[in-house]
Amino acid sequence: MRPTAADPVRADRPRRRSDTQTLIVTLRVRPGTRDAFLAAIHAHAMASRWHEPGCLRFDVVACADDPDRFVLYECYRDGAALAAHRQSPHYRRWRQAAEGVLDPAGGQLIQAGTVLDPPTDPTDPIAPAPPVDPGTPLIIRRAALHALDRGGGVHTLPYLGRWNSLAATLTTGETVFVPGSGLPLHHHNVPEQVLILEGDAAAELEGRWTALGVGDAVWTPAGVAHRFVNRSPRTLRIHWVYAGARVTRTLIAAGLTVDHLSHRDRLGGPAGAPPGAGDDADPIKSP
Repeated sequence: MRPTAADPVRADRPRRRSDTQTLIVTLRVRPGTRDAFLAAIHAHAMASRWHEPGCLRFDVVACADDPDRFVLYECYRDGAALAAHRQSPHYRRWRQAAEGVLDPAGGQLIQAGTVLDPPTDPTDPIAPAPPVDPGTPLIIRRAALHALDRGGGVHTLPYLGRWNSLAATLTTGETVFVPGSGLPLHHHNVPEQVLILEGDAAAELEGRWTALGVGDAVWTPAGVAHRFVNRSPRTLRIHWVYAGARVTRTLIAAGLTVDHLSHRDRLGGPAGAPPGAGDDADPIKSP
């Protein structure tokens, strides 16, 4: 955005100091331990991003001029969030692993700082995954996934996305809805397909309600308002695929756009489906 006459950007204007804490950590690994290091730091970064609301960013950077040197860029909401990070179980696991992979002769240099002029909302972007070879297959074990609590009885298992692959061109996962739960009416910036894996769903598509059962699927173009709710007495489980690596959700009622699965996207709650919705709704016509 360009500065306007009413809001000039001046080099001599006072800098705003925030509570946001950063760490820039330079690491050197022992020769022959690079793979073990990458496995350990990847697990640590993933756990920090997904299990710590106060962790705003955790990047792992491989230095181009030295295969055994890495830089971590970590960003925390405030000092309390940084302290909580250092008390977490995954931090303790990382420290144990670090003893075996970091070079004891200057293997770690930590620079701490405080962010000046923080962005309006640093919590939206999902932190990117550590760089990987785009040609390397990625095995995703369900048992290793951690469910995200979206609120109101809605939980999501993220499978493929920017959080575990920089080469991904799709974003996939599962969402589980307890009876009576759902997400607000919204649309996305990319097309989406949803497949019903378990239970029964009531789908609102551009103001029309449709009943869906196991094996039914819906493809929704970008920009089309929709939502899925569980008005049945049993669990609803869906599998979703977005045709893009960067996905946003625009909430219709609030007029607010957030990054998919960011902290501001955890908006589950009571389903708003009208009584009987789906029973006599117009079916989705197949081509």
